[in-house]
Amino acid sequence: MNKINGFSLPGERNNGKRTADRDSMKDWNTRLVLSLIRNQSNISQADISRKTGLSPGTIVNVTRRLKEQGVIKEAGQGRSRIGRPPVVLRFNPKTGYVISAAFFVLETKIAILDLEGNIQKKISYPTRPEKGQKLVFQNFRRQVDLLLSQISIPKEKICALCASFEGIVDSQIGSLVYSAHLKWRNLPVKSILEKTMGLPTFVDNEGRAMALGEYWFGMGKPSRHLVTVDIDAGIGSATILDGRLLYGIHQMEGEIGHTLVLPDGPLCRCGRRGCLETISSGSAILRRVRESLPKISDLPERQAMKMVFQTAKKGNGVAFKIIQEAGCYLGKTIASIVNYADPDMVVLTGYVAESDPGIFLALIQEEFQQAVFKDKRRKIEIVKGKLGKNAVLIGNACLVYQKMFSLPRGG
Repeated sequence: MNKINGFSLPGERNNGKRTADRDSMKDWNTRLVLSLIRNQSNISQADISRKTGLSPGTIVNVTRRLKEQGVIKEAGQGRSRIGRPPVVLRFNPKTGYVISAAFFVLETKIAILDLEGNIQKKISYPTRPEKGQKLVFQNFRRQVDLLLSQISIPKEKICALCASFEGIVDSQIGSLVYSAHLKWRNLPVKSILEKTMGLPTFVDNEGRAMALGEYWFGMGKPSRHLVTVDIDAGIGSATILDGRLLYGIHQMEGEIGHTLVLPDGPLCRCGRRGCLETISSGSAILRRVRESLPKISDLPERQAMKMVFQTAKKGNGVAFKIIQEAGCYLGKTIASIVNYADPDMVVLTGYVAESDPGIFLALIQEEFQQAVFKDKRRKIEIVKGKLGKNAVLIGNACLVYQKMFSLPRGG
């Protein structure tokens, strides 16, 4: 399904040739109307015309075409002060589905989502990158087929694949530039996945994907300028301004984990010493705590982190000191980000933030308040993400949604 809603996915239109002005206008009108219906369900044609400025005739043509395709449907009658009550329209999120995949060194997560970010079914399995890239993607195809066999969704309704990876991803050319965890470098993941699945494919790193998820469906919904900080095995950040992810000229925006915070500190996987990741990441915290709490050594990272926080909250001085130091350097780094980027919200994601009962967040906020440049106009919220374990899968899907639809706030 390379087309949906009467227009082609980006990159699929007329084999790259510029379309005529008339077709472009038709496409834009369709996206504009659909965007409004998606985000303001139960809306009448008259309301659409008033909000978009399009003529009633154009609205009738666009909505008729969308109803024929099953993309929107009538949802009863609305209220009317004068005359016949208007028919109201609603977006049909089941008109298509996307496959979302997140490749991590220990596991790969796959989900099928409808066009409103609702997960229909998901699975996870060991990635085993040591087996080689070819086998990883062959196994991925088998796992997708297995997942699709478990739900009653026709394959022709799958309109795109979205995937994220640990590491530096150049989403423009579709390449995984470098992943220290997967030990892959300059891998054309977009073309590999398109050949593997035969679907239009969108790729990015997991931090940016989670940022999109929180922006559209999580804590960032009221925000215009959002910064997310992903505290996982490593640390990264992502910035969204008016609906658009920022990438930087080298596609490396957000690599805050390699900010130098402690000269002559622990050796980082990047080869330098004293990077933020070596002190405030999940792997760094667990490595240090395991020396005094050997009982967490054999636990998975997420479970071990929960136990670390519980132990610190109960008064374990060693665990608390390690968490305090991690929160201190993270709070200072976030203050530097805010001083530079001036967002209206900072959202913390990743398994460290998810496992935190509030103690880590409080330490970060305390240090942030001491380090940030204060101004009476600046009221910054630092909050935990809302989407939890599903943030990356939902966020991946947003890579597709923002290409398929004219979402508000610049999508």
